[in-house]
Amino acid sequence: MSSRTIIDVGNAAALQRIAGTGLGFITDAAWSPDGAILAVAHGDQVSLWVDGFSDQPNHRLQHPAPVKAIAFTPDGSALATASSDMLVRLWSTREDFILITLRGHSDSVDAVALSRNGRLLTSAGGDQTVRIVDMTDSIGSTVLNGHAGAIAAVVFSGDSTRVASASWDKTVRLWDIAARSEVAVIAFDDWLRGMTISPDGVTLAAACKSGEVRLLDGMTGAMRGSFHAHEGGADGIAFSPDGSLLATGGRDNLLRLWEADTGRLLITLELHRKPVLTVTFNPSGTLLLSGGGDNAVHLWSVGGEIGTVTA
Repeated sequence: MSSRTIIDVGNAAALQRIAGTGLGFITDAAWSPDGAILAVAHGDQVSLWVDGFSDQPNHRLQHPAPVKAIAFTPDGSALATASSDMLVRLWSTREDFILITLRGHSDSVDAVALSRNGRLLTSAGGDQTVRIVDMTDSIGSTVLNGHAGAIAAVVFSGDSTRVASASWDKTVRLWDIAARSEVAVIAFDDWLRGMTISPDGVTLAAACKSGEVRLLDGMTGAMRGSFHAHEGGADGIAFSPDGSLLATGGRDNLLRLWEADTGRLLITLELHRKPVLTVTFNPSGTLLLSGGGDNAVHLWSVGGEIGTVTA
């Protein structure tokens, strides 16, 4: 059990200040599983807020090149960062030092994810390959080839037996990890910008440059539904912890909340002045973060009234 203070609406005395904090071009954001750390990737660094909010981050993880994606380990003890310098780094969230540096990619690493059992790390990017590393083994990484374009997002299935990858080649591909083989290829009308998986591991949600969001079966890739989310393209996408809501951010500078089961639009939130590139809920589902090209992070309260503005 974590001894850290959970970052939540109840202790967010500086919420208005953090909501207006300019951090540089926001590329990704993530909450630790215990809800005690908020990590925001921007430019060549990651800012960490630990044990409640303040007007400035508690720590900064400095990189020699832009950080493209981040992901926490299931126990929150480490944070993985993917960078345009072709490296994946695993940082201690307690002491802010690098635990492991993973090499192998030949181009920018634009996506990273960790399995729910904490054993596997996957990364992908401009070299069009998906790499999977068993963190309990040192024999090297599994390399999955098949995409014909840069890969924008990777996620593990709920049971950690499969990986899904979304690419600029207009496909989502499902991979069987043990067999090291491709299970399914799902074609889109345009290239992919983001992807997430529901908390129960059943549904993949993929965001497309055309503005389409498509819901897919997480194990087979079969279509579950689709809807047009944003003019100019959809980027950020995230399920709420209970799976009932789907948040999307787009090139129209809008943040939208949808009923996950039906694709019904619940509310449109207007505050960003440039594209909304990343969205993420905190573990309790009480806060929704959005960040993007306007160099700003905004936090929204999600409670009795969905999408109540707190900034």
